[in-house]
Amino acid sequence: MLKKQTLFISILCIAILVSGLFVLAKQPLDSDAKFTTESFKAWMNDQTNQCNGTALCITEKVKHVIDGDTIQLESGNRIRISLTNTPEIYQNGYNEATKFTENLCPVGSIVIVDQDDMQPYDKFNRLMGKVICGDKILNAELLYSAHANILTQYCATSEFANEQWATEYGC
Repeated sequence: MLKKQTLFISILCIAILVSGLFVLAKQPLDSDAKFTTESFKAWMNDQTNQCNGTALCITEKVKHVIDGDTIQLESGNRIRISLTNTPEIYQNGYNEATKFTENLCPVGSIVIVDQDDMQPYDKFNRLMGKVICGDKILNAELLYSAHANILTQYCATSEFANEQWATEYGC
C-alpha cells in the first residue's frame, strides 16, 4: 500500500511540474528581458546599416586602445582610423588624444568598424576604417575636439572623404 501511495504522489508531482512548465512556456517574455531572437536580429541589422560599401563591417569589443588613432579588437584586429591622425608618443598631445579615445571607446565597449573600401589596410597591415563608438564617430570626434588633424593626402583614396567631418577639415 505504501508503495502505491509513493508512486501516486510521484506521478502527481511530475504532472504538476510538467503542467507548470507548459504554462510558463505560453507566457510572454519578461519585459526586462534584454533580447528576444527577433529584437537581437533587428539590433544587429541596425548596427550593420551603419556601414557603407562592400568591405568589412565589424561589430566587436575593444580589447586595447593603442593610441589616439589605433585600437585593437578582441579578435586581434588592429584598427587604424581613416583620414585622421593623432600625435605620436614622442609628440605633444599624445596622452590627451589617447585618453580621449579611451573615454569615447573604452576597453570592453562594443564598436562598429566600417572598413574603408578604397584603402582597406595601411602599410602596417592594420585595418583602415571609420570607428563608431555608441552614437559617435571616433574619426570625427578626434577632429572636432582638436586631438587630431585630417590626412589630406589620403582624401583621394578613402571612401570617407565626402563625409561631413572629412570635408569640414579639408578633404
